[in-house]
Amino acid sequence: MSYKVNIICPTYNQENYIKYALDGFLMQKTNFKFKVFVCDDFSTDKTREIISEYVKSYPEIIVPVFREKNIGAMENFLQALELPDSEYVAFCDGDDYWTDENKLQKQVDFLDANQDYSICFHPVRLVYENIDKPDEIIGTPKGKNPQPYWDLLEENYIPSNSVMYRYECIKKELPNYPRNMYPGDWFNHTVAAKYGKIGHLPDMMAIYRRQVGGISYTASKNPLDELRLRHGIKEVNFHYAVWKLVDDVFPNYYKDKFIPILREVSFTYLKYCKLDELKQLFETYGEHFGELKYPNYAEEGRLRKRFKRYKRYFNIVLILSIVLFVICVVLGIYVFKF
Repeated sequence: MSYKVNIICPTYNQENYIKYALDGFLMQKTNFKFKVFVCDDFSTDKTREIISEYVKSYPEIIVPVFREKNIGAMENFLQALELPDSEYVAFCDGDDYWTDENKLQKQVDFLDANQDYSICFHPVRLVYENIDKPDEIIGTPKGKNPQPYWDLLEENYIPSNSVMYRYECIKKELPNYPRNMYPGDWFNHTVAAKYGKIGHLPDMMAIYRRQVGGISYTASKNPLDELRLRHGIKEVNFHYAVWKLVDDVFPNYYKDKFIPILREVSFTYLKYCKLDELKQLFETYGEHFGELKYPNYAEEGRLRKRFKRYKRYFNIVLILSIVLFVICVVLGIYVFKF
């Protein structure tokens, strides 16, 4: 195997950012060879032109993968996963970039020295692009190494552009990857972490951008509802695939995670009258709908009325109690004086 590390860089219409990503790869100082698969999903701006210029200057490092038509972010991502021929694989989207010239070397050194670890990551700075919010630091550790696998199943605490995997862990599960899921990077993490421990490195070594128009961006007052309406079926597909992946390790995942997500997504479709999506969800996961428990709004309404009635009674009793207390105090003072 001639390459120690392959880097996967999915991109689409990122002419303002792709140079930062490519420069972050090229500045890496390593004692091993690496190459970068830049997978452009048929960009309509100047992204391809910029990539092509870099290929001319660095043909031994930058490998362009130009899609002949737009196949979508997830399919672009999944097809990119089939490309590596290396021991390790790292990721960085075309609008993110690395800031530490020793990032790859540090992660390779860690995984080489810890053969029982299959994945490692580090903190990154989250920058809000064209959004009035201060920067944040994400990807902080969950205590000492190894990082907890169950916590990863609960939330995606690993930034996508901070991660490095043993590629053999990903490769063996590729035939089982769902083609229509969200989010893909989280699924990668859960796959790799099933076959080894999760390691955290302390250095902050990358910038992660969040911007208007991004796949997970929402300005809605009900962001969870908006994301569920946009990605709900994909989200259920994701959790179903994770359940199948980890059922032998965490059998409670089905009831603790998959069923609640199925309920929440289906209820969101019902609430917004998205009947076609609800039908599609039922056609795929109908056998699991028997375990869903939807809110009983008729009962909830009765309870709310009962609460209001009891609250009124409570207020009356409270006022009477205060009045009686004041009378007792006055009488007590009067008796004490005489």
